Amino acid sequence: HLAVHARTILAMPRRAAPPRQRQLRLQECKGICRSRRPFLHTTAKDIADMRRWLDKEAKGGDPTSVLEVLRHLSVRMRHLSNADVLLTLRRTGVGRICGALCRHSDAEVAGFARRLIASWRSAVAVAKSHQPQQTPAAAGG
Repeated sequence: HLAVHARTILAMPRRAAPPRQRQLRLQECKGICRSRRPFLHTTAKDIADMRRWLDKEAKGGDPTSVLEVLRHLSVRMRHLSNADVLLTLRRTGVGRICGALCRHSDAEVAGFARRLIASWRSAVAVAKSHQPQQTPAAAGG
């Protein structure tokens, strides 16, 4: 009876191994922390660091590394409010580098940069529409 049971176990198909997860690098985790809220926390300093990283990769010329930085930038900026997107873009200047990448020789990099800038433009338009309008008399004139 034991031999029959052993043959049954050996005849059973093996389960597939779970997919391997890639370990994150420290640079990818920087500025990201978990809290009770379900979104990521990113500061303007983190985005400025990303801008320097993007500038370095853009000068390197490798399209895959530029795309990687653009994806990280997209994820980090996605969770900011519209007003925070406007302030972060003004403080860091990351929009200028992405604007230059719209003319990149690689079509995928150029397309991703265009889509990213389009999303930022819509967020900035919403943020500007919600800002109170100043009249010339109220501004001190």
